[in-house]
Formats: sequence, structure tokens, C-alpha cells
Amino acid sequence: MLELKLQEETDYYYVIYQEYISYRETGDVTFKNYYLYFKNSILDINNKIINTNILNNANKIKEIFNLYTYIKNRDNASIKLLLPEIIENSNEYIYTYYYFKTSYGDWGLSDRIELYKSTISINKQSGKFESVENKIRQVTGKIN
Repeated sequence: MLELKLQEETDYYYVIYQEYISYRETGDVTFKNYYLYFKNSILDINNKIINTNILNNANKIKEIFNLYTYIKNRDNASIKLLLPEIIENSNEYIYTYYYFKTSYGDWGLSDRIELYKSTISINKQSGKFESVENKIRQVTGKIN
């Protein structure tokens, strides 16, 4: 059995609720999930375009990219987002955030903590955006 239901709709995205039963020899298991989909008229992730006609100020752009960044990194528990900010000039919006990435060493390897800066530049006219990530610093722990 599969159930899909529109849980929520905003101006920017849909939240879909999914429930399904997996029939197994050891007993049935029910899975319940929520999925967030940006409206293509707002954010086209595949083509890296955001609608700057509708999202026509820095605060709206920041709101969408805060959510986009959270979703993009949600499954990676080793990433911690810090200090998202946006600035605007005559040609573009520049959304910047920092994050820590932690790698845990196994036998004979070291733990690592890395600090990155991620910058997303959004062209005001076309809405096209590009991402650049730079490693700022790495700290290596003792060998395990």
C-alpha cells in the first residue's frame, strides 16, 4: 500500500507526505516520510536558476537558499552550517555560509575537522546561480 498526500503548500514549495507498507516474512513494516519540493517557478535546481522576478529582494533569496542549503546537507550529519548571510550589489546577490565537516578516523587514520566557506552567486537578470566552495582550514587529530 502506498499513500501520497499534499501536506503543505506555500508560495515557494510543496511538502508531500508518503506512507507505505513493506511486506516482509518477519512482519510488515510501515515507512512514513516527508518530502519538500521547490516549485519550479521558484527554484529550478537542475538548471540552477532561481526566479528573481518573484524573489526580488535579498531577504526572499536568503530565505530560499537557507532552506535549500539545509535540505542539500540534511543527510550528512557531519556538516554543521554557520553564519548564512546575503549581500546585494547592482548585478547579483551573493549568498555565503560557512560549515564544518567532520571525518572520523578508523584504525590507523586520524579524525579531521575542516572549515569551508560556500558562496552562491545569483545573477539578478537571469536568476542563474553558481556555487563555489573553499576549504579554509583543516585540523587533524591523533591517529586512532
